[in-house]
Order: sequence, then structure tokens, then C-alpha cells
Amino acid sequence: MPDFQPDNWHDSLHQMWQQLRQQGKKLVLRDFIDTGWPRRQLPLILSKLPNDVRASFKPTELDFHPGFANHPHIDMVPNNKKWLEYDLWGTGYGWSFLPCYLSDEIQQRINWAMSLEGEGIEAITTRVCWQWMPSRTTFDSINLINLIGLSLFHSGEENLNTQLETDWLKMSGVHFQSSIDKQLFFNSIRSSHSWFMSTPNILGRRLHYQSQIPQSLAHARQLMHMDTRSARWQLSFEPFLPADDKATGQKQRELVSLEKENASFIAHSELHRLIAMKPTVFDPHGYFEQALDAWKIANIYSEMFTAVSLSTTEAIWKEQYESTNGSTSNQQLKSQNELLILADKLDHFCQSRNAPTELTLPLLLSAERLADFAYSLTISP
Repeated sequence: MPDFQPDNWHDSLHQMWQQLRQQGKKLVLRDFIDTGWPRRQLPLILSKLPNDVRASFKPTELDFHPGFANHPHIDMVPNNKKWLEYDLWGTGYGWSFLPCYLSDEIQQRINWAMSLEGEGIEAITTRVCWQWMPSRTTFDSINLINLIGLSLFHSGEENLNTQLETDWLKMSGVHFQSSIDKQLFFNSIRSSHSWFMSTPNILGRRLHYQSQIPQSLAHARQLMHMDTRSARWQLSFEPFLPADDKATGQKQRELVSLEKENASFIAHSELHRLIAMKPTVFDPHGYFEQALDAWKIANIYSEMFTAVSLSTTEAIWKEQYESTNGSTSNQQLKSQNELLILADKLDHFCQSRNAPTELTLPLLLSAERLADFAYSLTISP
């Protein structure tokens, strides 16, 4: 764990605050937390600094994870004006490759933050790219619709959903044959929120690291216990496959299967809905094709996470309820083989896209990472 010496930080930051104040500027401290730093680091430091220092928070702890609980520290600095930082690029939800409609969720989060007592929300900032992957931005994604929605909410638009559709159509130039097709298209976009919530998470627990599958079974266990403050708190705060309650474990095992079946069904249905619609859509700038491509990637992403989720569940089930003396079961070998076959499928999918400059998608759909996870299933814990 890094050394945390607040006195040194306070002195340096106070000097910085004084210099900025002399120039008529404001000091903004941005919340950044990883697993090595104290989680209340920012509120503690702000408590020792003048009240006109701004506090910049992400909407959830440990980066932005759609559907997870609001960042609790937003309510811990009542004397400081706050900035809210929204990652619209998608570090934690698909790197702008996957569809993830967030306008409704962001609106609810901002309304909650504005309802808190004390100093209010002064500014909202957004991330539309990531320095580690500069070749792709939010503007290359169907998720640009979230940025449009945020700007409309900020402007005080009352009929936000209707205006959001109007503005997106005007920007994209897309024209649908009928109003029914138009509504089906936007329903498809909105359904992506529910789809993503059920795909790389497992019963309200996070099973991904920055949108990627876990590197190993041990990594999967670590991720599942890293942050349980999920919107699905009734599930995530309940022990997963508790050793002393096999009946609850069986119920959870079935729920995992249902969760993944539902996610796969959404991805499959929306993809084929857009494929059927495509011949009648006027798409001069490729925005409809962008949405269609996002659902193509979402389908194989669903397949990948379904396999990882079920394999993880079965491995933990075996440890909790079956006495095998550390031996490898036939089911584990079968799961391993299926994952290795799927790894080949991922590799083929990425290579078949004929986009030599598309370097980031093979990292999101990493065949090598999936193979490593598969081999970890037969390693004794």
C-alpha cells in the first residue's frame, strides 16, 4: 500500500491553492481511487483546505460502473462545490464498442446529487476518449447519444427523450421508412442499458476489469468481492454460493443462468431487429451501421461473458459443495475445452473485420485472455 502522509499533502495543496487564488483561479481536486489508497482520501484532504476548493467526483466508486450505487463521498463534502465527472467513453462499459444507453441513469444521478444539502453541483465534465487508446472516441460510437442527452438535460429540456431522438436523427441524417421502425430503433438503443447490466456482472457483482474478462478464476473471485455497492443490492450483499446454505446456492446458480440467458436474448434480438430493418433505412453517414456493428460486437461479448460467468459459478459451486480432494472434474475439463473453442472464435471474429487499424477490439475480445482464464480452471486454488 502506498504511504499516505496527509500533512505533506495539505501543505503542498495549500500553497497551490494560494498561488491559484492570486491568479483568480480555482483549485479542483479530482477523486481518484485504486485498491491501494484509502477510500476517504479526498474528503479527508478537503476538510483541511479552504472551502472554495472544488471536489470532482466520479458517479460511482472505482470508476464509472453503470447501475452501481452513487459515489458515497459526494455527500461527505457539504462545504465544497462539486464537479461530477462522467466517463462517456466507456472504460467500464465497452470502450465505445458496445452499446450502453445511459441518459436516463445519468439524469437520475445528477438529480440525486443536486438534492443533497450543502454546496451544490457547479460543473459536469465528461470523458470522450482515453489516453491509452487514442484511436477511438465517443464520437465513433452509438453511445454519442449519451452526450447529446447530457447536453439536453443541462439545458433544461423538458421532453428530453423526444428531443434526444430528434437531435440524434438531425445529426446523423438517418431516415426510417416508418415511425414504427424509428421507435424500434430507439427502443433497441435503450435496451442496451439492461443488456450491459446483466452481461459482465454476475448477480449484481462486477465480473470484469475495465470491461475485460478476468485473467483467471482467482482474478474473478477478487473482482466479485471488490465492490458490492451495486444497484442490485439485495443480490450483491447476499453471500455468493454460501458454503452453509446449499439451497440458496442452488437458487443463485439458477439465477446466474437466467441472467445470462436474458442478456444473450437481448443482444441476439436487437441485432436481428436492426439487420431486418437495414434495407429500408437511409443512412448517409453510417450512423445506423454504427449501431448495427455495436450489436454485432455485443453478441459475441455476451457469448464470452456468459461462458466465463457460468464457468466461474460452476468452479465456485464445486469448491463449496462437492468434495473432490482438489481433483479436476469432467465438467471443468468440458468448460475449459468450450472456452478454448470460443477463444478461437473470438480471434476469427476480430480478424474477419478487415480493419487493420482497429487495434483495441482484439483487446476487448481477447482470445489470449480467455485462453488464460480457461487454463486457470484446472489449477487448484
